[in-house]
Amino acid sequence: MNEYLGEEITQHSYELKEEDVEGERLKAVILEVKEEIIGGYGILPSWSPGTFNLDDKERLINEQKIKQ
Repeated sequence: MNEYLGEEITQHSYELKEEDVEGERLKAVILEVKEEIIGGYGILPSWSPGTFNLDDKERLINEQKIKQ
């Protein structure tokens, strides 16, 4: 993120259709600079530490952290 120091970063939050094992919907946070996506992460309400890499969906399903 150092390369974006001093730039305005926009954060977009989305509620996903997937749910955790307790029925809470997952969220995705996307970070953007000048209409270019520079990163993002997921939020899993019932899990500690609570955030996850958005590419980890299959792993989280296999570990029974989210419903299919």
